[in-house]
This record gives sequence, C-alpha cells and structure tokens, in this order.
Amino acid sequence: MTYEELVLEVQNNTKGYDAKKITDHLAIQVNIEGEAEGAFYIEMLRGNIVVEPYEYYDRDVLLICQAAQILEILKGDLDPMEALKDGQVRAEGNVGRLGLFAEIIRKTPRKKVSKAAKSAKTVKTENTAKSAKTTKTENAAKPAKTVKTEKADKTVKSTKTSKTSDKKDKKTT
Repeated sequence: MTYEELVLEVQNNTKGYDAKKITDHLAIQVNIEGEAEGAFYIEMLRGNIVVEPYEYYDRDVLLICQAAQILEILKGDLDPMEALKDGQVRAEGNVGRLGLFAEIIRKTPRKKVSKAAKSAKTVKTENTAKSAKTTKTENAAKPAKTVKTEKADKTVKSTKTSKTSDKKDKKTT
C-alpha cells in the first residue's frame, strides 16, 4: 500500500463517523512508519471530519504507528488507548484527546457488507469494463472523415488567392 492509498483509505473510513459530540476542535496528526510512510491529519470540528495528507502543527495529539494499526483503529478493531498502553502505538501531546477520538470510533456503527453484495459489485465492475472495451474497439474501426479538413484547405487557398490579387491591384495604382 502506498502513502496516497492509505490516506484515501483513511478518508473513506472516516466518512461515516458521527463527530457531533465534538463541539470544539480536535486535530490528530498521524505519522506512519514503515510501509506507506508519511504524515496526515484527522481534524474534527462541529461534527465535520476532515482527513488531509499534511502535517498539522497546532495538533492536539501526534499518533505514531504503522499503516495497518491506524486502519485497525479506524475500523474499530483496535482501541487507540489500549494500543497506547500496550506500546503498539506512540503518542505525544494531549493524549486524553485521543480518548475522545476512540469514543467516536466505538460509537459509530459499522456497516457490514454481505458476500452477495461484494460479488455483485465485482460482476458489475467487470461488465462495465467489458462494455467500455467493446465501445472503444467499435469506434476505432470506423474510418475518420476528412470532408471538414478538405473544405478548410479550400477556404485557406481562396483567401490566399484574394490577397494576392489585392497586392496586384495596389501595385497598379
């Protein structure tokens, strides 16, 4: 997984969070070590959650972990406060604010996608890809029309001819 893919995954995972409980500002910078190394932040304000691929200097908490760990935290499989106590992740700053984030994660219901829904999405994607390839092939087989370009050439030629005759008229006067 690349850094960009990780940030996109985090953005998608945080879309369903209910951050209405946070009436003030909460900013968590996450520094990823190892695979997908980089920094991004999760900011919460008045019920809105924003994830951006930048450092956040006025953050409340700096969370340092692996990519897999932040994904587990966001999915609710790993409590960030427990992970901090166990030494799985490190944190700097107001660690109590990390507990508020953990509470939002715990209270957000997780949508479970059935196997049938997953396979339906796969089939739909494959069919869309096949029809797109078919359309491209059919369009590529048609010969290009050159009628417009021929008319444009004639127009240019006739314009040049009229300019030439104008020059001859000026010389004679």
